[in-house]
Amino acid sequence: MTYSYGAHSIAQRATLHPHLQQLLDRLLERHDFRIEEGARTRERQQELYDTPPIGTLTQKRGNEEYPHRIRPDGTGWAVDIYPYINGKRIDVRKVGFTPIETAQFAWFLGILRGLAFDYFQGLHAMTNERWDLRFGINWNRDAVILADQSFHDWPHIELERVA
Repeated sequence: MTYSYGAHSIAQRATLHPHLQQLLDRLLERHDFRIEEGARTRERQQELYDTPPIGTLTQKRGNEEYPHRIRPDGTGWAVDIYPYINGKRIDVRKVGFTPIETAQFAWFLGILRGLAFDYFQGLHAMTNERWDLRFGINWNRDAVILADQSFHDWPHIELERVA
């Protein structure tokens, strides 16, 4: 099956760091999804900050250093993406509560995790730079996704430069 970006996703993709763009393009070759939000203005972040439940996490992390901010390189290093199954968007409100939606979203993120591993290994071999992704379902990167954090942000993916 061939998938393509819609107009909204194209506009949001343009706000992202090239590494995120490359990874999402590779993901789109394998699975359908929508890029909901890439880089955010300070005003948009404040709007989300003022709207629970997202404001809960934003408040803890600090409004100045929000992950979707526009970085000095002019791009965003965070993205919110929503998978589609048979043309229908997974209902993220059911993820973590119903087995089917949870499994489908986890499968989707697993595909992205595998693609990122291969992409970043190749990038490291060519440039000696180290990068990784941080997922909103595993903020502390311990592989426990439903039991050890109070805010599960399944659509959220962050690009990170690793020291």
